[in-house]
Amino acid sequence: MIADFINVTTKRNDAIINRTFSLIDNNTKLKKDEAPILEFFSILYVLRGFPFNSYKKLFLKFIGNDFKYPLVIDFIGIEKLNINNNIIECYKLQMGVDFFLGNFFPKVNFWFSKEKPHYLARFEGGSGPFGDEKVIIELFKYEVINYNN
Repeated sequence: MIADFINVTTKRNDAIINRTFSLIDNNTKLKKDEAPILEFFSILYVLRGFPFNSYKKLFLKFIGNDFKYPLVIDFIGIEKLNINNNIIECYKLQMGVDFFLGNFFPKVNFWFSKEKPHYLARFEGGSGPFGDEKVIIELFKYEVINYNN
């Protein structure tokens, strides 16, 4: 699975930034335990399709990008989260830099619902390039809208 088009809008106090990424051609060879990443923001979409029942570790391979740090996603386990008085059974994933470089960069944690479609229920990690400030993002509400009615 690869996102071949990404449109990201970031709203900040002083600006609104829109970035668009399109994959025109791809001849990247992937190993069985690698997932292609077009741009950093596509990681969340790739993780929604993480092969939870098949792999304990998945390596992220950036294509068409100068990002050289080897990122790895580890399957930590299954946890139940209590969010707004709703119990959500989740897969916990941890992302970090692979090899010895991982000692210098903070890890981040993602909790995706066990129920399909897997949605992000919680995120814990750093903000900024070296994780200076800890950030916790938690789902407020998740609703599937049926447009067929």
